[in-house]
Amino acid sequence: MSAFTDNFLPRDFLDISNEIESSVHGQQDISRNQKDPAWLRAAISRAYYSAFLTLKQEFLGNTQFQNLIHHKAEDHGVIKEKLYTLPANLIYYANWFENLRVERNKADYDLPPRYLVNPSKVNVSNGQARNIIQNVSNIMSNIP
Repeated sequence: MSAFTDNFLPRDFLDISNEIESSVHGQQDISRNQKDPAWLRAAISRAYYSAFLTLKQEFLGNTQFQNLIHHKAEDHGVIKEKLYTLPANLIYYANWFENLRVERNKADYDLPPRYLVNPSKVNVSNGQARNIIQNVSNIMSNIP
């Protein structure tokens, strides 16, 4: 029996969300009903956490910001506040992060009819998370 190794990377959550999105569009077969709202809600949540944990990892690896992270719920707000200090031409990263957080909260906590999930919401969340992750070095280098 081989030993379990936890080689988790925050970007792995985006892979899961992308798999769900692909199944919704019929590009990949997974074991759940392709239109299952719970599955779509999980994809939105995973997209947010892929971006959040990638940013958190970068904050922890940066001596300028590591003291701001306390491994508590407040870390979400701390990261959001720092993103809103980006120069005006990069503020869309902060807006995307906030959109991801708001959508994740709705997907996790709101019931129909107050919140109705659909594949396009997954697509938007995945795109925003993907853009944050792919540009994390640029984001971090521009936070004052």
